[in-house]
Amino acid sequence: MTQQALADAAGVSRKLVCDAEAGKLTMQLDGLVKICNALGCDLVVREANSERPTYRDVVADRP
Repeated sequence: MTQQALADAAGVSRKLVCDAEAGKLTMQLDGLVKICNALGCDLVVREANSERPTYRDVVADRP
């Protein structure tokens, strides 16, 4: 599926899909929910656990 096809199916912009793929840290939750719905998957939000690395920790480790 192309980014544009996903954006069309979700009713969001292609830029939002690109940002989600790139792991942008500041995104609107409603846009992510629309993308997940279009993909047939769930978006799970949970409280950060200090024993697990956060998303920021993982992104900071990227080359």
